[in-house]
Amino acid sequence: MAFEAYAPSDNLRSLSLQYYHLDAISAGFTLPHLEALSINEVFASTETFRDILRLRSTPHFRKLSLIDNVCGLATYCPASYSFQRHS
Repeated sequence: MAFEAYAPSDNLRSLSLQYYHLDAISAGFTLPHLEALSINEVFASTETFRDILRLRSTPHFRKLSLIDNVCGLATYCPASYSFQRHS
């Protein structure tokens, strides 16, 4: 699935993906108001995830939830968690 399918939703603030295979993201792709992203067993390249989390792609991003049901792992990244974002 192309992540760009969500691009027309300029007001999209929260997105939950489960059992998806994401394609590479095109240059200039943005979700300008996305604040929260939940990922549950999603296959994508490291570059695709990196591009989604770049500051210029998701400038208002604050919360990330990663879930792996196979391993019973859940990782939650609240806004107070410090992580490096690159533009």
